[in-house]
Amino acid sequence: MLLALILLDLLFYLSQAGVQGFSSFFFILKDAFLWLLLFLSFFGNRVIPFFTSKALHTNVNRLSKIEFLSFITLFLWVLTSLLGVDRHISGAIAVISGSLHLIKMFFWFSKGIFKNPMLWILHLGYLFLSCGIALYGMVQIGAFGYQNLAIHLLS
Repeated sequence: MLLALILLDLLFYLSQAGVQGFSSFFFILKDAFLWLLLFLSFFGNRVIPFFTSKALHTNVNRLSKIEFLSFITLFLWVLTSLLGVDRHISGAIAVISGSLHLIKMFFWFSKGIFKNPMLWILHLGYLFLSCGIALYGMVQIGAFGYQNLAIHLLS
C-alpha cells in the first residue's frame, strides 16, 4: 500500500512538472485519497476496538467475518474505482462496504464511549468514514446527488 502511495505521489509531481501524459492531477489525487481510505479503514479496524476495550475495561464484540468482508469490499471498491469499472458496479460495492462498516460499528458501540473524548472522536470519525463510503457509492449509482457531501464525510 505504501508503495502505491509513493507511486501516486510521483505521478502527481510529474503532472505538476508538465511531463507529457501526466496532465490530470485531479485523478491522481483522487486515487491517492482512495488508497488513504484503505489505510484508515485497516488501522481503524484495529485501533478503535482495542482502545475501546482498554479504556472501558470491557470486551468489544468483534465479528471477524463482517470485519473481513468490510475491508475486502472497500478494497474492491477502491480497485474498481481506480480501474475505471462501470460506476454502477463500483457504486454498488461501495454501498455494500459502507453498510458493512456501519454494521461493524454497531457491535463496537458502548454507552461508555461518550465519557472519554478520545473514544468518541475515534468512533465519530469512523462513522463519518462509513457513511461517506455508502453515500459516495450512492452518488456513483445515481441514488444521491450531492457528491461534495459524500467527499466531505470521507475526508
